[in-house]
Amino acid sequence: MGILTGSFPPETVDELVRAHEVREQRRRELPADVMVYFTIAMWLWRGSGYVEVLKQMTDALRVASWRGPATEWMSEVANSSSITKARKRIGWQVMEDLFHSSIEPVAEPGTGATWQGLAPVAIDGATLDLPDTGANRGYFTRPSGGALPQARFVAACEIATRRLIGATVGAYNESEKALALKRTDQLGPGQVAICDRGFCGYDLFGRIHSTGAQVIMRAGAQFPLKIKHVLPDGSWIAHLNKPCLRSIPVRVIEYSVTSTDIRIGQESVGETITLITSLLDHVRYPIEDFPALYRQRWTCETIYDEVKTDLRGGTEVVFRSTSPEGVLAEFWGLMCLYQGISDVVDHVVLDAGLPPGDAVSFKAATSLVRRSVSWTDAAFSR
Repeated sequence: MGILTGSFPPETVDELVRAHEVREQRRRELPADVMVYFTIAMWLWRGSGYVEVLKQMTDALRVASWRGPATEWMSEVANSSSITKARKRIGWQVMEDLFHSSIEPVAEPGTGATWQGLAPVAIDGATLDLPDTGANRGYFTRPSGGALPQARFVAACEIATRRLIGATVGAYNESEKALALKRTDQLGPGQVAICDRGFCGYDLFGRIHSTGAQVIMRAGAQFPLKIKHVLPDGSWIAHLNKPCLRSIPVRVIEYSVTSTDIRIGQESVGETITLITSLLDHVRYPIEDFPALYRQRWTCETIYDEVKTDLRGGTEVVFRSTSPEGVLAEFWGLMCLYQGISDVVDHVVLDAGLPPGDAVSFKAATSLVRRSVSWTDAAFSR
């Protein structure tokens, strides 16, 4: 489907459809392969109904020769009801696996995308509004006093390239830490995971470090840390503890941020920020690098803004699906679209000879992907 077939080749889609055994039974039904791309395209034309989204894909469907002549499976004009049934048939697991097929960390030493030989990865969470149905309320729950049920998701992204390297989604009443614990296999040696204080704790710290990745977490003011010994640079060693389990040594780094009121030239000192890290070597990992490194975690906030505003359409836009299964398929379709657009940005940056993650308009890349669907040609044929 246009440029997106570069990120999600028809061969990969076909393989996943077969693996999950969701191929259509009758030739005249909307093919499962097509519905996978349709689930992504719903976000490209989020303000349009199902039939209109399908019309936007018409050119792509006409040349989908791997499914046989279009007349064999589009003998009837698809309506919203038939599209809804076709969406239900493919489920959400195919979409999740399609997203995971796109994960490819690209930050490498020597490209300006690493720090001390490690690729910084930000982990953070956000929520998304859903249609107010009994099924969605029962599965996803909603905030106390909230008008709509919400899904909570946690994503991990390479800070330098802004590519997603993992995501997980669940109910609103699941904590970000609990969701993150479900998905740490995207991390590994050569990376350093950076998390805010909502993620701080023995279990997640230990789980991430067990993958071979390094860890930096912000600790809350009430987080228990006892000094074991002080290092020459002023940082100090403490232990994370949990009953019946081996303690985890961590290096503790504390600092505060000073800001200046440019109108009166007065300086003020903000709250103390406490970081705990698995990077124990104070010589190899200088203490002065950590404030700027932790601040880069806000890259994740930029990504969430792109997902929730540029792609979803703003806080007033809710998902379409009235069932949890449909919501999950939409969520993974949204993640796939973000990843596909990130690929477009990567190619633009590479072709221009810019540093990884350099400023390229996400909105412009989204528009390019949207237009490319109408340009689809032999990319869909086999």
